[in-house]
Amino acid sequence: MQFTQQMRCIFKKTIDEIKNTNNDLIVQVKSNQPTLLEDCVYTAKECQKSCLSYSSDVEKNRNRIEERSIKVFNDFQMTNEGWEHITQLAEISRSVERYNTKDGTWYPSHETCYFVSTAIITAKDFLDFSRKHWGIENSNHYVRDVTFQEDKSRIRKNPFNMAILRSFALNILRHNGAKSIQNERYRCSINNDAVRKYRGIWDF
Repeated sequence: MQFTQQMRCIFKKTIDEIKNTNNDLIVQVKSNQPTLLEDCVYTAKECQKSCLSYSSDVEKNRNRIEERSIKVFNDFQMTNEGWEHITQLAEISRSVERYNTKDGTWYPSHETCYFVSTAIITAKDFLDFSRKHWGIENSNHYVRDVTFQEDKSRIRKNPFNMAILRSFALNILRHNGAKSIQNERYRCSINNDAVRKYRGIWDF
């Protein structure tokens, strides 16, 4: 509970600071913001008639078929205080079919997530921005969660300091052309000289 409250305060402070600099943000709401997530789920369920919707074209790649749709809500009521900067909520659905070349079968999957925005934008733009967010999620956060095992970390005091260090390490590895972050980390663990040869560490 204490960790959840800390995350909520940090999240609210981040939004306040962004608005104070005359900027806006779009961010995904996850389980570490339970009260805000509850507001999003409730709004999406109760305000269907007043939403703006948009669906992207079906994208077909080599072994993948993907379709995205969004519902944007401008007229809603927060059940919890402190989110006065949030002007839009969005429910985004993503349906994906992946082809398994081994058994010749298509495997469907479906994901629903929620975003909030401090600006009023169109449903199409909201969906485009969220896709860029997923790109960051796949290339950054997913790697940190899986390869750096960030989700399993037991650090509870100032966890964002370690998150910054993990991002710093990831950027250094990619700057030096690492194709597999996991393999590169293992190579560095058995060979300290490999770390010393990285560009971007001693350049300053």
